Amino acid sequence: MVLLQGCTSTGTGLGADINPAPATTPTLQAETGQSASLRPANGRILGTGPVRVAMLLPQSADGFGALAAENFINSASLALREFDSNTVNIVVKDTGGTETGAANAAREALAEGAEVILGPVFSKNVQQVAAIARPAGVPVITFSNSTDVGTRGVYVFGFTPEPGIDRVVRYAGSTGSRSFAALLPNNAFGTLTEASFRESVNRAGGRIASILRYDYGNGEPAARAAEVGAVAASGQIDTVFIPDAGDVAPQLVSAVKQAAPAAALRFIGSGQWDDPRIFRDPALTGSLYPAPEREGYNQFAQRYNAAFGKPPIRLAGLGYDAASLVIILTQNFGAARFSEDTLTSTSGFKGLVDGGFRLDSSGRVSRALAVYEVTASGPRAVSPAPAVFAPTTN
Repeated sequence: MVLLQGCTSTGTGLGADINPAPATTPTLQAETGQSASLRPANGRILGTGPVRVAMLLPQSADGFGALAAENFINSASLALREFDSNTVNIVVKDTGGTETGAANAAREALAEGAEVILGPVFSKNVQQVAAIARPAGVPVITFSNSTDVGTRGVYVFGFTPEPGIDRVVRYAGSTGSRSFAALLPNNAFGTLTEASFRESVNRAGGRIASILRYDYGNGEPAARAAEVGAVAASGQIDTVFIPDAGDVAPQLVSAVKQAAPAAALRFIGSGQWDDPRIFRDPALTGSLYPAPEREGYNQFAQRYNAAFGKPPIRLAGLGYDAASLVIILTQNFGAARFSEDTLTSTSGFKGLVDGGFRLDSSGRVSRALAVYEVTASGPRAVSPAPAVFAPTTN
């Protein structure tokens, strides 16, 4: 992997042994604005380098959109201070969280000479941005987690469910799981996770005995869970996959166990289980789920909090790793810095916050994830994130 390193290190290139970002929090200085070698730009400007990067964020949107925008801006600013503020010039563009706003921001970014676009955040905005950026040969690295918006030149950088499902299913298969069931919500997320689950179980050499879908409300989740419990009580399964979030998963696990109190079952979840609510319910103790290794994010959160006086949201690390990526590629790959061959390097990249990732030519992201066990005192790593990615073809 190309390790995304702080500016104090000296290594370059693929597989270099590179020091991490400095442990001390840098002093955040005022942003200096326009670079003399670049076209004038509208928007908040981070960094003073000669390479223009656009960051499209929902700054004026309501609720989560504005909060996410603030966190991504702060994270990119922190990355510039810890890496090199003289490499790139990041212009922040407000999309307002709307399709029209995203399209206008993309047009303006290209007119101002952007070589790569970071963002937008919402999947509904990605197609508008891609339709403008792709004909111009400008890659888009979106913070969305919807894999269906990924395509050639448009890379989905958010936490998509597929890498985590594959990681936890394969780990379960390698440690004794043979026969699986799944409880999935009857929505787009459930459809996506079902396809990935089927592929992962097949790759793990297991079999699927039951997949049940549920709508929310009217007791249906618990009813479907009881049906899975009946299958477990008959001895047909040893592992139950429940990808839903921390407000639903504990109810489903409890309902399965109530229907099959004597069954020796293992429960596995998705990245949505990296949630404090999961650890409050003793019914989930011993369950497994995938997530990035925690040390990188914990260190980032401490530095972020020291710099900005408040903790980051969990997704903020995406902004830091994306900004770090464009800085390191600019430093090390010259005119090919944002080419498809560079961005889709089969070795991948090592982010300082959320660990290893690899982009592919279809726009999907693979992530090097750890597997955690749920305990009463919090998550316990049972399998570390892999140091290298498996061979693949672009």
